[in-house]
Formats: sequence, structure tokens, C-alpha cells
Amino acid sequence: MKRIPLLILLAIIVLSFPSCDRPPAYSIIPEIVSYDGFEYYIDERFNSPKGKLSFTFTDGDGDVGLSESDTLPPFNRGSEHHYNFILSYYEKQNGEFVLIEPPQTMNTRIPVLSNAVPESIEVRFSIDLDLNPLSVYDTIKLEFFIYDRKLHKSNVMTTPELILPRNS
Repeated sequence: MKRIPLLILLAIIVLSFPSCDRPPAYSIIPEIVSYDGFEYYIDERFNSPKGKLSFTFTDGDGDVGLSESDTLPPFNRGSEHHYNFILSYYEKQNGEFVLIEPPQTMNTRIPVLSNAVPESIEVRFSIDLDLNPLSVYDTIKLEFFIYDRKLHKSNVMTTPELILPRNS
């Protein structure tokens, strides 16, 4: 008779230990954990240079991403947080990197990535970028970061020097 309560107690203890299959717990502040690459290509419809930037980030509560309906403050057009992916574009001019202000913003809105908020997520993300078609310089560098819905700012990631092919 005493064995059954002991077995039940043992089962409760074993089941109360965390499972090895649980996803890792990340900080609720998004973190860009790796720069995964940059691919240069020509958009054939407009004959314009483009790049595909890939990176991986984590977020402990999965609240990265904005929907098209997120237009009220602080995500309204013209506000600092309308875009949740912020990019700075540099060209190497005469041996020094110079911040270039493009005619159109290179910032964008990362879409909602998880419908199960809160959940810990790790995402490999790629974004297409318009490059400066008028530049005579062939070396660029990109700096970028993201915001989550609670306006937590990630770390800033910087690419290595990227040498772009130029058509003669």
C-alpha cells in the first residue's frame, strides 16, 4: 500500500522537471545574433542594383513584427517607430565610410512573425534593399537594428565591407 503513494510522488517529481525539448529562453529584448550574408543582384524589371541582406535574431516574447493595420501611435507614419527595421547605408569614399541619405528610406516594417505571442523565437530573416544606382563607389557597409512591439531596441549589427560589382 505504501508503494503506490511513493510511485505517485516519484512520478510528480519526474514530471515537474523541465523537458529537454523546450525551446531556449531568450531575452525579451530582441538580439541580432548573426549577420548571415549579402547577395548582390540586378532587378531586371527596372535594371537597378539590389541586395538581399540576411541575418538571424532572437526575441524572448516573440513580439517582433508589425501588421498593415498598425498605424496608430507609436507606429503611425512619420513617427520614429513606424518602421521596425532601421538601416544605415555607408559608401567608402576616398578610403572613409560616409553615411548616405538615400532619396527613399531603406527602413522597412518586418511583418508579424508569431501568432503565439508570447513565445521565444529565433528567426533567419532576409530583406531586399534598393542600392544606390548612381554611385561611382563600389564598397558599402550596412548598419541595422530592429524594434519589437514594446519598442525594445536590439543591438546594432554592422556588415563587413561589401564590394559590389559595377557594370562598365
